[in-house]
Amino acid sequence: MIRVGINGLGRIGRAIFRIISEVEDIKVSHINDINPSIDNLVYLIKYDSVYGKLNKNITVKNNQIAFNKDLIKVTNNSQIDKVDWSQSNVDIVIESSGVLSNHESAHKLCLSGI
Repeated sequence: MIRVGINGLGRIGRAIFRIISEVEDIKVSHINDINPSIDNLVYLIKYDSVYGKLNKNITVKNNQIAFNKDLIKVTNNSQIDKVDWSQSNVDIVIESSGVLSNHESAHKLCLSGI
């Protein structure tokens, strides 16, 4: 199982989430977004103006996103290199915030092996 972290849950991050939700051996285990409302993040994932409604079980549970049978940790840090991705045993982080400094920091994280 490959565990993915998504940094930035805007248009691209939500599209990536939906794609990953269709793959059996990959799962999202950590989301970092500057939006502090987990309820709002769940709503944005579930109801998309382009892709339509996501017909999967997604809710908020204990300040995390409950997706199918998994809990996804949610953090709200504006800097990708300040997020402790290791607490979710993330194998790979997808940088989709669109912030240039996060892109540069993500490259450094990649070189250091997260």
